[in-house]
Amino acid sequence: MKNLRFVLFVLIASLALFGCAAAEEESQPAEPTPEAEEPTAAPDRSKAEAQVGAASVSIDYGRPALKGRDMLSQLPDGGVWRFGMNSSTTLDTSANLAFGETTIEAGQYSLWAKKVSADAWHLVVNSETGIWGTAHNADNDIAEIPFDKSDLAESVEQFTIEISSTGDNSGEIVCQWATLQLKAAFEVQ
Repeated sequence: MKNLRFVLFVLIASLALFGCAAAEEESQPAEPTPEAEEPTAAPDRSKAEAQVGAASVSIDYGRPALKGRDMLSQLPDGGVWRFGMNSSTTLDTSANLAFGETTIEAGQYSLWAKKVSADAWHLVVNSETGIWGTAHNADNDIAEIPFDKSDLAESVEQFTIEISSTGDNSGEIVCQWATLQLKAAFEVQ
């Protein structure tokens, strides 16, 4: 009988202690969960956006950093670069864009950069999107647009793309990394 009383005492005491601990946990403010926090953009991804005339134009891209390297000089002539890092760079346009004689219809495309020579680069527009940045399939290329190349006075550490309006229906894409600057002008159709 004494053993039974002792077991009951231990059981009741344990339940009381457990109940107090549970009540204390409930009274503590909840830590925010990652799902509840405000999402932030990854530091290695960015989005260039502009309203050019009637067109909404955006480019989503990865932003590699130089970290003391000279990455672009390693690309051989004729080589295609992913034009960023990680997932493929994506152009999204709500209207047709004319780059000189080349028209890119409204839609979504992956963008690549082709090193033609040390002094010449092309913007490659590809119909395949949502792929890893090294999975370029030239069979899906729809256009190669010559870039205007220039050298920068100061080095840019992290790859940067900007889109800007240059007139009522005109704009340009400007890319900078290291001392290289590439520009492609377009008209909204």
